[in-house]
Amino acid sequence: MIGWSEYGTAGLPPNSVIQAWTFKTQEEANSIKKNNAKVILSPNAKTYIPQKQDNAQEVGPAWACGGPCTLEDHYDWDPATHLPGIGDARILGMETVHWGEFMRTMDQTENFQYPRTPATAKVGWSPQAKRDYANFTQRAGTFGGRMDLEGINYFKTSGVDWSTAPAAPETAPALVDPAALPKVSPVDLSVPSTEFDGGEYLILKNLPVNAWLRTAIQNTSATEPTAPKSQWVRSNEAGEAPLEVPTGLEGGNYVVTVQNAAGQLAGFATLALADRPGHGRHYQCRNHARDAVARGQFTLHHTLRYSLRREQFR
Repeated sequence: MIGWSEYGTAGLPPNSVIQAWTFKTQEEANSIKKNNAKVILSPNAKTYIPQKQDNAQEVGPAWACGGPCTLEDHYDWDPATHLPGIGDARILGMETVHWGEFMRTMDQTENFQYPRTPATAKVGWSPQAKRDYANFTQRAGTFGGRMDLEGINYFKTSGVDWSTAPAAPETAPALVDPAALPKVSPVDLSVPSTEFDGGEYLILKNLPVNAWLRTAIQNTSATEPTAPKSQWVRSNEAGEAPLEVPTGLEGGNYVVTVQNAAGQLAGFATLALADRPGHGRHYQCRNHARDAVARGQFTLHHTLRYSLRREQFR
């Protein structure tokens, strides 16, 4: 069973888990030791949403931090030393907590979550010695452009240069004709050779880095070809970019093409859609987790829980 900090004041059964949320860190540590329990870390001043990010947000409390709970508050802490005498062996993970008492719309929800949720992801993923807030804010500024493209209503935190996010090109290149493709793609895009149902999210690989690219999915097997599904995507530093398999398409063979802003072919791959939805291989990810790699190495979960064991750090 998992219970909040108050749960730890009682005598607990074996294998209990305490979710530590208060500022009374010594009391929480004592409860964990007394009950030989494990812990999930959700300190209110470091993980609670929706606390105000700064005074520009008109609604929302500010009790957890004695004022706004800033992006730096969510980034600048070490889970391994948060509770006195509680080391990695007892820490199952960490979780950002989004209470909904002030939330009325998804836009408002996203505005409180981002960019603080990516900051929490980095705390869970990265060793303390490899984290640097100045570097994080620089990358967050670029990440803003990717959230703009995704339609995420993020909060433009002060202290971050959001202008560093490059905009997508205004003019899209003419799409390459599938009949004119070479026999072999210039690169392997790593599209799995399996049937999809539609709605999956894939990661295209081996692409130009940090570039706007035009992806298109075109039917190559229908008697009357459907209109291409095309969009701009932004690759990351590893040359990876997201691809959403469209829904509502008839089963058959398709080709995925990727072109740069000038229209030059970067790569292509075949894509098979199942004749009956539900009979293909599923690559669907929960919430916004599809963006974890392709959109700047951040995971965008509404709820985040990551192991903090050192051997699992990336």
